[in-house]
Amino acid sequence: MSLDFSGKVAIITGAGGGLGRSHALALAARGARVVVNDMGGSVNGSGGADTAAAKVVAEIVELGGEAIADHCDITDVDAVAAMVATAVDKWGRVDILINNAGILRDKSFIKAELDDFRKVIDVHLMGSVICSKAVWPHMVEQNYGRILMTTSASGIYGNFGQANYGAAKSGVVGLMNVPRHRGRTQGHPRQLAGPDRRDPHDRRPPRREDSRSACTRIDFTRRTVHGLR
Repeated sequence: MSLDFSGKVAIITGAGGGLGRSHALALAARGARVVVNDMGGSVNGSGGADTAAAKVVAEIVELGGEAIADHCDITDVDAVAAMVATAVDKWGRVDILINNAGILRDKSFIKAELDDFRKVIDVHLMGSVICSKAVWPHMVEQNYGRILMTTSASGIYGNFGQANYGAAKSGVVGLMNVPRHRGRTQGHPRQLAGPDRRDPHDRRPPRREDSRSACTRIDFTRRTVHGLR
């Protein structure tokens, strides 16, 4: 079945690489207008550059799609509100939010600094909360919307060295499980995205021996797009 997202507007956080980029390209190829959000920092959240989001926007435009870049910090309430306002001002609506942005600060539990816990939880969990709350009123007014959360096996089963990440991702599951019940009555049910075999926030291109992972990323995006219909 061909999926058509023409006229729909999608905001994707952490879309400068990895799964976020894959989702952005797939939705744009099916007619969606896309806000490509990415701070362009390192995997641990440090630094930042405009180039990551801009490159994905350029890819989309080259393929005939519509997209704009955004570089806001998703833990900044005012900045996220401005990002959503930009999308609404330009295209009149917001139909899809994919909460994909994330960072990694892996250390054993005993060696992990509290700041590492706070930052990872702020980005993964609170970033998802802030972005979801920002788009929610627009979706209620439209009586339509899709909010997709990105979790990880670490949040369900645990993984050594990822206590902060696992706690954050487990929190994302809980976040999804509550609002989706109310969302069902308002035309925009919540949806949960599980990761591919590689970490969803790993931006490195797959090695040759990881070809199964590369295929899984493509397959996962295909399932994600299908779930947003």
